[in-house]
Amino acid sequence: MLRPIIMTIASPLSDKAVVGRYIDELQIRLGDLVDVDESIATSIDDLKRLEGKGAKLGIFVATGGTEHVVLEAARRFSPPLLIAHSRFNSLAASLEVLARLREEGFKIRLIPASDTGLRRAVASYAVGLRALDYLRGGVVLLGPPSEWLVASTPPRRLLERLGVRLVTIGLSEVYRRYGSISRHEASSLLARLRSIEVVEPSEEDVLDALRLYMAIRSILDERGVKVFTVRCFDIISRLGTTACLTLAMLNSEGYVAGCEGDVVSLLGLSLARAASGSPGFIGNIAMLGDSEVVLAHCTIPFALLSHYRLRSHFESGMGVGVEGVLRPGIHTVTLFRISRRLNRAHIVVADVMRSGGWSRHQCRTQILLRVPRGFTRKLAEDPLGNHYVMIIGRRVEEAVSFAELLGAEAEVWEK
Repeated sequence: MLRPIIMTIASPLSDKAVVGRYIDELQIRLGDLVDVDESIATSIDDLKRLEGKGAKLGIFVATGGTEHVVLEAARRFSPPLLIAHSRFNSLAASLEVLARLREEGFKIRLIPASDTGLRRAVASYAVGLRALDYLRGGVVLLGPPSEWLVASTPPRRLLERLGVRLVTIGLSEVYRRYGSISRHEASSLLARLRSIEVVEPSEEDVLDALRLYMAIRSILDERGVKVFTVRCFDIISRLGTTACLTLAMLNSEGYVAGCEGDVVSLLGLSLARAASGSPGFIGNIAMLGDSEVVLAHCTIPFALLSHYRLRSHFESGMGVGVEGVLRPGIHTVTLFRISRRLNRAHIVVADVMRSGGWSRHQCRTQILLRVPRGFTRKLAEDPLGNHYVMIIGRRVEEAVSFAELLGAEAEVWEK
């Protein structure tokens, strides 16, 4: 993945040596977060040189007299940042362009090069672009979204506008691959689970869940795709096994894996991977209190757990689900959810109070979170959907920046 770049635009009348010094100053401030492009664009034609370079994180408006070029660059590349300084009418040009871009509906932020928050802002947007890069590498839908996800399937045109391409592969291909893999072949993976407590599933159940893991991974690896979601409940009725173990394993192996054909949650899972380096956890909102919520699902990634047990899938009593306890040290998390139309986002900083499988009336792994009281009221009155993605750590700036890149207005709750 190419590093993001800051485009540099200057007047053709400017002293290139002076502009070069400004570029060097900015690069020193930003360090290894981004590359400040040294090929100075002085005309609209010069912008063509930038098309094959990395994701465009911002425009460095080096001088005045550049408004028309900056405007075209913003329209063409949609960077989230304009960076200005106090010399050579840089700020004046930036304000003129920003007024026009806001009029045209662009969500772009102006930040002075001297601002103490510049590096933090660039770092946050770099995370958002990295999350988008995961998605732009291709998203595989193994079967269509589940019919009950009525608020979780964005129109394809909105994703295509972001450069995200959806590829649908029928579940028949999953069934074919699964049928070609024997329990004997799957037994080579069983050693990875030998020391794990198994409650309801038989050894044959575990082997069949591993066959499904092998089948799905082979489909993804053949296509070089790391991001996918699967219509898992149809698999239960057809094969008598579940995809929960598959998702727990693949999310722990660097894939971005969603369930129920949920496309919206893949955005949050990609953000989790980019922001924290760890997988995220898709959870149902299973309980709503005054200042508490419970997230629950059977698919929690092993990489987030200190210990776990293999259980049956909660709703069906079949296959293999995962009940686990979060690793020590995971105290603060960020919940992320974006709307189906990608125009609104919820971002919530929460404290982990408890995790495990204490209730037999909810999905196998349950996580009790303390959240700001205002969020529980919002959730009851104006939710964005059921599934929320839990990201390890406080990730507010990264989540807000990612939401802005998607074109969404973010609402944040934090104590």
